[in-house]
Amino acid sequence: MTRRRIVSFAHSAVAIESHGARADRIVDFLFRDTLSDDDVVPHATFCLAPGADPAKLAVDRDGAMAYESDSDAELAEYLLGDVTVQLADKSRDGLVFHAGALAWNGRGVLVPGAIGACKTTLTAWLVTRGLDYLTDEMVWVPDGTNSIHGFTRPLNVKKPSRLPLQEIFDFEKHAAQILSSAWIDLIPPAVLKPDNTLSAPRINLIVFPSYQPACTPQIQPLSKAQAGFALLQTLVNARNLPEHGFPEAARLAQLAPAYQARYSDLQQIQESMENLLGNIDLQ
Repeated sequence: MTRRRIVSFAHSAVAIESHGARADRIVDFLFRDTLSDDDVVPHATFCLAPGADPAKLAVDRDGAMAYESDSDAELAEYLLGDVTVQLADKSRDGLVFHAGALAWNGRGVLVPGAIGACKTTLTAWLVTRGLDYLTDEMVWVPDGTNSIHGFTRPLNVKKPSRLPLQEIFDFEKHAAQILSSAWIDLIPPAVLKPDNTLSAPRINLIVFPSYQPACTPQIQPLSKAQAGFALLQTLVNARNLPEHGFPEAARLAQLAPAYQARYSDLQQIQESMENLLGNIDLQ
């Protein structure tokens, strides 16, 4: 029996077909928290089904073989990554950032960052401190608004990030609830925070993470110009937007305070982050 699910984000959509219980479980694991907009026509179709080797599952996109593995975690990571890329590619009517996002007392925290900036690690750490998880990868801010719409998916924790997170999250205890390979751990947000609540809050705080080994920790405020430039560097759909998104990014930079957080250990910035969160409570 074939199951078909539409996954949409930022006025972009893909279809995902799964064949068999194993494939169904992977799709449910990855996309249980994502939304579907029936008014958006999918521009790509993924199919997840048993491969020629019955021990393996295969992913094809639009009829072409894309990936095959006997590891559920590796296949899930591939599917999640390609779906994310496809959604970003056709996204429109707003800015899509490579960013984490969280909610705190009805207020939004945006965590933009390039690959390797450790935005997932910082996002996960903040979730364990009571913030609601929205995404660790992709955020849409519709044109003319200041609301955060996260592409909610399992956190994709790279193996180097296990060490700083081990003090706050027991990977072994939760092994049955996550998907792990030699390189990554995919962690559903409810495992980190059972009462996690999804929302689309307005942006009240922007934090650009910068993990640097053996550095002097610092949380530095950014000017509006610096914040706007940094936002443009994490914009993933610029080619789809008027003027490559510059006017909208400049507008967003005016709406919320922005900081760069430089650290080699999350504990180094705990007090400073708590102060920033306390300040947005006063807004």
